[in-house]
Amino acid sequence: MTEPVDTPDDLARLYDRHARPLHGYLARRVGSEAADDLVAEAFLVLWEQRHTFDPSRAGARAWLYGIATNLLRHHARSEVRRMRAWARHGWPSRSRRCGRRSATCCCWWRGRT
Repeated sequence: MTEPVDTPDDLARLYDRHARPLHGYLARRVGSEAADDLVAEAFLVLWEQRHTFDPSRAGARAWLYGIATNLLRHHARSEVRRMRAWARHGWPSRSRRCGRRSATCCCWWRGRT
């Protein structure tokens, strides 16, 4: 699949074709909420870096999943750093958390309670 990624219409076609399966791939690893953000970021990176796409090396799907996997690694490293910071400085009190049970919930960290 050597789809071009030159115009917004090309991006829309890629999104329509690959967003749902990509979301499933990411959601199995980090949950649905984080996957929403990662899918959006993957398509943003794809669009911003479209000039580097070489269809002779791989198709757009492989390139997109490579971008998403790199973002997934970055997300995991960020989560580890966040957990280490919580371990050093103490987990926020129940009153400062939003009530979600997800380990990735950090609403209090961003000032949302």
